Amino acid sequence: MYRTPTLFKKTLVIGVIALFIGVCVFQNISGYDKKSNILLIKKIANYSPINYDYINTYWKACECNETTLWDCSSHNYNGTIYGANWDPGCCLDFDGIDDYVDLTDHVKEIAINKTDDCNITFYFKSISTSDGIILSYTGNYYDWDPEFRIELKENGSILFKFGKLMCYIELFSNGTYNDGSLHFVKILLNQDYASSTVEIYIDGNLDASVTKYVCDFYNTDFDKATIGKRASDNSDFFKGQIDELKFIKYEGGNQPPIIEINGSTYGETYHEIEFSIIIYDSEGDEGWIKIDWGDGNITDWLGPYKSGEQFNISHTWIYEGAYCICGKTKDFWSESHWSECLEIKIGNQSPENPTIFGPKYGDPNEELTYYFTSSDYEGDDLYYFIDWDDGNNTDWIGPHPSNETITNIHSWSENGTYEIRAKAKDIWDKESDWSSYLIKIGDFNNDTSDIIIKGPTQGRPRITYYYNFTIVDYDGEPISIEIDWGDGTIQEFFYEPEPYQYVTIGHCWLKKGVYIIQARTKDIFGFFGTWNEFKVNIPRSRARSLYLYHWLFDRIPMLKILQNLLILTI
Repeated sequence: MYRTPTLFKKTLVIGVIALFIGVCVFQNISGYDKKSNILLIKKIANYSPINYDYINTYWKACECNETTLWDCSSHNYNGTIYGANWDPGCCLDFDGIDDYVDLTDHVKEIAINKTDDCNITFYFKSISTSDGIILSYTGNYYDWDPEFRIELKENGSILFKFGKLMCYIELFSNGTYNDGSLHFVKILLNQDYASSTVEIYIDGNLDASVTKYVCDFYNTDFDKATIGKRASDNSDFFKGQIDELKFIKYEGGNQPPIIEINGSTYGETYHEIEFSIIIYDSEGDEGWIKIDWGDGNITDWLGPYKSGEQFNISHTWIYEGAYCICGKTKDFWSESHWSECLEIKIGNQSPENPTIFGPKYGDPNEELTYYFTSSDYEGDDLYYFIDWDDGNNTDWIGPHPSNETITNIHSWSENGTYEIRAKAKDIWDKESDWSSYLIKIGDFNNDTSDIIIKGPTQGRPRITYYYNFTIVDYDGEPISIEIDWGDGTIQEFFYEPEPYQYVTIGHCWLKKGVYIIQARTKDIFGFFGTWNEFKVNIPRSRARSLYLYHWLFDRIPMLKILQNLLILTI
């Protein structure tokens, strides 16, 4: 029989081991790795500045005769001017050939993370018909690293783009602005983990907007920053003037203002009721508010108001009832969700729905005592109306003090299930809604049927197994299933399926052993069915020693191929 030479086998084994190591390393480099991600977050925490005044950079361009573009934000993120000249109006004039400002020394501080919000403003003037970049942050390699770019396109539109590879957001202005006039540009970027929203304003008017998902990136991914050209290479030089470039950055995202509503919680119809409103913005932004009065009327956006400023607003309700007043806020970044409710009661209120308490079951013609309680917001005396569901009722009985429990006795002549209903009204005839209470008369035998349990009879500790529970002859009445898993865990589930349809419930046993699953039904009257049993064997897991083996082969499919190749050659 032909045998593979020993040297070849040894070489193959060494090669397999080398490939194994290579595959593991490659997986760790190219794939998503939680440990690497945690380390990256820690790195960001060390390098990302926390700017409490939020104006990250303000290159005001008012020096007029120097080779340094000074940052007026107090952070001193100054840029070095190469070639660009100062025009008589103190704007930087770029020739479109080789002029630019280098900001690379501060790129880690002025670049953004995936969840940062930004407000970028600047003036520009150009008649160029060639692409020219106004502001650029890049990595060392344009094609692979993330990019942040504001650009005047050859057709005169403004482009804002950031992201990396095929996972980026890109927005072009609808208008064209290479007309030789001075234009004011504001770009708002609002981000969270789910999406990024960009809005471009030109001369105070919203020109374009877009919302899109962008992959994760961090300020530490950027290596170069320039004004007037692409940061990663000498291309797309801007031709024209740029002035007062300001970059406001909210690290971690800007938070919308918080609203506080104060005022009366009771009033009368057709009476104007006044409320005081205060908004608080953690960044000190001005904010707008919108109020929902709970009666179908919602205000337009009101404002702007300064953070911490109090103002008054009033409203009139026409109909009696309880209303929920809530508000929402916005600043120029985003708007909040609706606030918590401030409840106000207008006019006379209906009593609370009565609570009903008493026996759940009894014999025919047995007198049973039931208890009824309701309360009135204004403290008025109350009347009760009780319907016994057998053709008899009490009509209105009372008056009784608010919140006082009353009793009433009734008997039913026939077997059956009955729904006792009750409602209350005050002395002004303002009625509550109905309350209900189910009882059973006669026939106390539990008519809930057996439960059929199906599922695995063997398993391993710490793995969840699923079992089907079916109630035979289910009559459609409300019912629940009580399950004892045999390990001290008892659960109750409400049963809703149609007859002979099962409900699937999972359980995990933590230790080895033989467990008896028991299940029974319980109806709304508290009657229990008989226990039904199902035996499950959970032996000691023999797979623990092979855990690493299976884990590696699941994680790295290439190992299965290498294993088969090695078996064939031995």
